[in-house]
Order: sequence, then C-alpha cells, then structure tokens
Amino acid sequence: MSEPILENSNLPLREDMERLHFAMSAGGVGIWEYSLETKELVWDDRCRELFGLAGDNKIPYEKILQSIHPADLDAVTTAIRDALQGADGGKYDARFRTVAANGGKLRWVHFSGQVYFDDNGKPVRFGGVAQDITKYTERLHHSEIALQQSEARFRTIISSAPAGIGLFVGRELVIEMPNQVFIDIVGKGQDIVGKRLANVMPELHNQPFLKILDDVYTSGKMFQSFETPANIVKDGVETTSYFNVTFSPLFDNEGKVYAILDISIDVTEFAKARKKLEEAQNVLKDALELAKLATWIIYPDTGHVEYSERLKSWLGVDGPGRKIEMGLNALPEHDREHVREGLEWALKPESGGVFDLEYGIINQVTRRSRIIRSQGRTIFDKDNKPIKIIGVAQDVTEQRNTRLALEHEVQQRTEELDAANEELRVTNEELQMINGELEKLNDQLEKSNESLQQFAHVASHDLKEPIRKIKTFLGLIEADKENVLSAKSKQLMERVYAASDRMFAMINGVLTYSTMNATAHKTVKVDLQKIIEQIQQDLELLINEKKATIKYNDLPVFEGAEILVYQLFLNLLINSLKFSKTNIPPVIILSSENIELDDKRFVQIKVADNGVGFALSQSEQIFNMFSRLHSKDKYEGTGLGLALCKKIVSRHGGTIEATGTPGQGAIFTIRLPLLQAHNVI
Repeated sequence: MSEPILENSNLPLREDMERLHFAMSAGGVGIWEYSLETKELVWDDRCRELFGLAGDNKIPYEKILQSIHPADLDAVTTAIRDALQGADGGKYDARFRTVAANGGKLRWVHFSGQVYFDDNGKPVRFGGVAQDITKYTERLHHSEIALQQSEARFRTIISSAPAGIGLFVGRELVIEMPNQVFIDIVGKGQDIVGKRLANVMPELHNQPFLKILDDVYTSGKMFQSFETPANIVKDGVETTSYFNVTFSPLFDNEGKVYAILDISIDVTEFAKARKKLEEAQNVLKDALELAKLATWIIYPDTGHVEYSERLKSWLGVDGPGRKIEMGLNALPEHDREHVREGLEWALKPESGGVFDLEYGIINQVTRRSRIIRSQGRTIFDKDNKPIKIIGVAQDVTEQRNTRLALEHEVQQRTEELDAANEELRVTNEELQMINGELEKLNDQLEKSNESLQQFAHVASHDLKEPIRKIKTFLGLIEADKENVLSAKSKQLMERVYAASDRMFAMINGVLTYSTMNATAHKTVKVDLQKIIEQIQQDLELLINEKKATIKYNDLPVFEGAEILVYQLFLNLLINSLKFSKTNIPPVIILSSENIELDDKRFVQIKVADNGVGFALSQSEQIFNMFSRLHSKDKYEGTGLGLALCKKIVSRHGGTIEATGTPGQGAIFTIRLPLLQAHNVI
C-alpha cells in the first residue's frame, strides 16, 4: 500500500503510522486527502477499491465525480462545498453510491473527514477516512422494505377485520388508524382521525368507558368485557348496542404506555337473540309449571334417559338420569311392551318422530301408581338418524279416575232412570210432569253439552297446538349446534313467541268466557256516552295507530251491568279496528233509537264500520267460540271476542245480529230490553 500522505523520515513515527494503516485496512477503512491546490484526491488502495478505479493513487476530482451514482452526486458536492465553507466547523460526512467505470460492483460508501483552516479562515487541508457500508445499507434497506410490507399487511388486516379496531394515542385518547368498522360503530363520519375520543363521542361522558380507558393507560393492564351495552348517538338518535370489548395498552421503548388498542366486536344481534331465548325458556318453564308438566329426554345411541325434577318425584328416583330399561321397569308390566313399541316407532323417520301414549308408572319408593299422558318428538340429523327424543308428561290419574267415576255415575243414573221410568208408568200425570221437567233438564243439558263440547275442542286442539309448537321449535333450536343463532333459529324463536302469545290469549279468553256465569252483576243506570268516551281513552294508542275515526252523538242511558256493557262495546270497537282495510283509515259510527217489538220496549244500538266485512252466510258463524273468518296470521285474536259479546247481550235478555258485505264493512245491531233494576245472572 502506498502512502502519499505520510512522507516523514522519522522511523518510529513511520512505524506507528504503518501499524495504524494496517489496523484501518483490516477494519475495511481507507484514508484520503483532497489537495486544495491541485484539485486531486490522494488516497490509499482501499479508497481506490471502493470507487472501482485502477492506477495512480492521485485522482483528479472531476474523475472521482464521474464514479458517483448520479442520484447521489448533488448531495456529495453540496456536502463538500459546505465543509470547505466552514459549515459545522468544517466537518464532512456523506453516504453515497459508487459505480465502477468497468461496470463492476455498485457499492455504498461512507466518507467522513475534516477541513482545517488557517488563522485567516482559509482552508489549508481536507482529509479523512472512508468505509464500505454496502452490506449494512442493504440490510437496512431490506429491513425498511420488510417493515413497510409488515405495516402494509397490518393495515390491510385492520381494514378488513370484522371487528372495529382503532388506536387511542396519549392520555387525551386521540383517535388514530381507525378501520371502517370502527368508523361505522362511532357513527360520526369519516373525519375522526386526530380528534379526541371524548370530543367525537360526548355521549361517553355518562358511561364508564372513558374512566376504564384512563385506568388502562395508568395501570398498563388490558381490559376485556363481553356483551357490554353502549349508548351511541348516530344522526342525533341514541341507540343501545352490545359489544365484546378489548382495550390493550401499547408500550414504548421505555416501557411506558403511549396508546391503547381498541378492538370492539358488535354482538348486538347475538345479545338480543340470547335474551329472547332466555325469555322463551322462562315462558316455557312457566308454561310447564302452570300445566304441571314433567319433561324427559331419551338418547337412543346410549339408551340414557334424563328426567325433570317433577318426573323424578313421580318415579321415586334420584340422580342425573337412568338407562331406558330401568325406566321401563318402573312401568306396570302390562304397559311395558306397548311403550317400548311406541318408542321404537317414534325413532323411525316414517313415523314423523311422534310419540303419544297414556300408560301407568309406579313410584319405586312408595309404590304409588299414576297414569301419565306422555308426548314427545324425535330430533333427526340430516341423514335421518335419530339424535334424541324430547317429550313432556302429564299426570292424568285424576282425569282418568274422574272419567271412570263419571261412567259409573252415568250407569248408576241410567239404572235409576230406568227405575223411575218404570214408576212413571203408574200415572200419566206424573209422567207428563216428569217429562216436562226432563225437557227442561235436557235443554239445560244440551246447552251445557254444547259449552262442554266447545271447551273440549279448546282442550283437544287450540290449547294443545301452541304447546306442541313450543316443543317442536325448542327441539329444533336445541339441534342447532352453532354458538351464534342462525337465521333459521331466529325465525323459529319468533314463531315460538307467536305460538305462546296465542296460547295465553286463548286461555285468558276461555277463562273470561267460562267465568262469566260465576258472578252476578247488579244493573244500574248505564250512560253509554261516557262508556264510549272511556273506551276511546283506553284504545287511544290503537286508534291513533289506525288513524281511526269514531262517530257518535246522544247515546242513550239505560239499565244494565256497567262492567259487562263496557266489555260488550270494547270488543265490538276492537273488532272493527282489527278488521279494518289496509290503506283506508277505519270509520266507526254508533247510533241508537228506542223501538218496540212484541209489546216490549228495547233500546237498539248499531255499530257500523267500513272494514273488510264478511259474507252474509257467515252472520251466525261469526258469534261462535273460536270461529275465525280470516287467517290468524293476518289478523290476531282468539276467536272469543264476538262470542263474549253474544253472551253478554243474552245475559241482559237482548239480541245481537251482524250483517256485512265483503270489502264494504259490517253492522252489528244490539237490542237490549228496557228493564227494571235487577241482578244480571
């Protein structure tokens, strides 16, 4: 290696410099000096190698410039000029690329040095060292690219994530890097970046989130919560949504929190569905308790049976469940085989999965016998393989005993009647008297039987139908293995509620109808004008919803049971409002007059509407219990309202008639006798 800079005859100094040159060469460092007089660069072999130049160690400045990458040339010449002008004390520091003249390797080099000035500030010497930083620069470049790619992937993940993600920077919680889901959750538009969370969402001041975020920032501990309610204002309207929330603190190099990462997942629909499911389960539980029903589940694969607490008490067993064979052993011997056959048939797809039998059970402790009515349905998988049978059981021991007693009573009464008939043959007068009494009894019996038949129809069909639907739909919900309710499950839930509502409404209607005869109502002076005004107040919401108009004037005052008259006209007005046309506001007109029929005086009241009407052939059917002229899916109700009206009018000794025209409306005509005060039985 030549030494153009070091020309000194002092041997010890020369040896020291040689050792310095050796050390610098071993470290990949070259030495250079720029001649201010000749404009030449005097350097060692290492510097020459960095530029890819061969030949003399003295190189003209212009030739050096030709080996600098064009993109870096301006920066290099500027750094040299600034150093020669004394900037930063004459220090020179430049990183640039060199291009070998023979098309050799492109290098990154680091040249640094110092300009020395005389007492007059004139530069007298300019030199320094050079080092190859190609590998370092390439590694740094690759690291930057990798960092950029990583950041790009991170931003892509955040922007496409189904959760709302954003950063709250500093204790002021300034919003940064929100994805679109986060922006949609906040509901304040796109322009939220760089703004404080408290200013963007002032509604949070009355909620715990700002305090929680401040605690996370202070403690550095992550916060998580699930199905957390949040009141958010969007377009001036405050709504409540539910979120799974995670607030994660982010730390700087010194271990201090500088931001909080917010990940919020909107689970509003899931939370509402879960609440509805809980409500449905509570309704079902109450219904089972009200009906005193027991429940059971059979798993065909394992032969395992699960019992509710009520059924366990009937059977006198304890523990989580039993094998099906053990359950069959709790049955009287004569019932076991047909119960086994019924279960086997219910497990076959062609059976529809229905199990419905009445059989006896024996308490394993007390040996008490019961008769139960057991109904169930099999749940099949997609391959029609039975998964389980879900069922309910009702203790019908009393009903069966009552039926047997009734049959015995009927037989006994028949025998007594035969004996009485034999005695009645003795005298025709007695026979006629007894026949007259029997005709009255038969008439009463026919009326009673008619009511009993109608009530039996309720018990055998209408009241059972919602219960069966509850069992079927809940079975389908249990078969749904997904953690989040599917659209199908939501639809079934709605149907469960509809069936339950109809069931309870029907029960209430039947109770109202059946208990009317149980109480006497004293007649008083009834002001129908005031009663209609009260009904209008009570139906205010429905009237406003339908945009209905009710017209009446100078309605009469007459004698009647006030509470029953209120119920009569309440049902008539509700009927007119319910069966109104879709796009035409209902108009209901009440009118009255005094009339005389068969030497009796009546007050005649007409209720006319402009609703959907009905065919003239249905004018009698419309007053039957549970009679429906329209689909229950289109018009809500139990079919008891008009039957109740007829019963109220009948109890007052009056009549009610209905006429209608499809698409034009209906008219109900009520005639009530002008009576003296008495008890309406």
